[in-house]
Amino acid sequence: MCDFGERLGHRAGAQSSKRRSDSERGGREGDAGFDPGGATFEDRSAGPHHPRPGDGSAGDKFGYAVAVDGSTALVGAYAASGSQGAAYVYTTSAGTWSQQTKLQASDGKANDDFGYSVSLSGTRALVGAYEIAASGDPGAAYVFTNSSGTWSQQELSAPIPGQSFGSAVALSGTGAAAGTVTMTPVSVNFGEVAVGTTSSPLPIAVANNGASAIPITNWGIGGPFMIFSNACGTTTLAANSSCQVALEFQPTQSGAAAGTLTLTDGAGTQTLALNGTGAAPPTDTLNPTSITFPATAVGQLSAAQSVTLTNSGNVALTGIATSVSAGFQTSTFVIGWCSVRYGICLSEWRTRRSPIRSSAAGSFLR
Repeated sequence: MCDFGERLGHRAGAQSSKRRSDSERGGREGDAGFDPGGATFEDRSAGPHHPRPGDGSAGDKFGYAVAVDGSTALVGAYAASGSQGAAYVYTTSAGTWSQQTKLQASDGKANDDFGYSVSLSGTRALVGAYEIAASGDPGAAYVFTNSSGTWSQQELSAPIPGQSFGSAVALSGTGAAAGTVTMTPVSVNFGEVAVGTTSSPLPIAVANNGASAIPITNWGIGGPFMIFSNACGTTTLAANSSCQVALEFQPTQSGAAAGTLTLTDGAGTQTLALNGTGAAPPTDTLNPTSITFPATAVGQLSAAQSVTLTNSGNVALTGIATSVSAGFQTSTFVIGWCSVRYGICLSEWRTRRSPIRSSAAGSFLR
């Protein structure tokens, strides 16, 4: 971390709470109207760069305070917007600096001088606005935290009025590695599940492999898929931690189905592909639906006749049992084959009549 003083920074020491002139602040005019001379970042391999704010104007004092940490720079412009002030974040890639965002106090007003002092360390920025004291307030400093390019603000209030709180700021400490979220596996296939039923839950692991906690913004899931349980919660994923989410598949029609599990968090947006196949439910059709036996002597068995059970669904038919009325009996189950692949299951029974009186009628139930 590097915070520049004098021309590009602020001058330390006790400051009066009254509003000071530009000469007292140490600023100077020039360089195309961006006081005091803009900011210059120099890359040893690519040479100097002179970034300008996209909405800057003459007299903004852009570059009065500058802090650099790694590939990120923070540039103060305390006189911008009627001295409400602003600070600009720049990042570098391949030796080129570009503006990432503009920071301003959420409660800022004219003559606050937000951006008069700046400091930068890792994913945190500290910006002073000491001239709040000129309007009867004791001054302030604002901490901004960066999460995937989004900076959130927290104000630090002055402990003692009239001390130019925020005229000088500094950050120090050991930066924590930015969190990264992963979901394992990268895709889930539920296989074949009967239409109108629900699959067994399948788990996925969600991990934060960084040293910083990551806020969870939203969970989303599409298609005929559902979140069965969520041990990760909906608020924060702790640093160096993992948790589990269980998913279900509930097809409403036969055929292939696809969906996506989406996790939006402070590290970005994570997605996981979901797939499954809706299988037509089993059927149980008997053919023929009635059988007439020829005349048979009392106490004798007739010749067997066949009944075929057909399953035209995509799921195996289970729990098959048979029964017949008195005077009839089921002989040995002689043919039975099932091909879920082709969507057909066939079974054949041979049924006999064993009359105990001159005529009889009955039924066959599978």
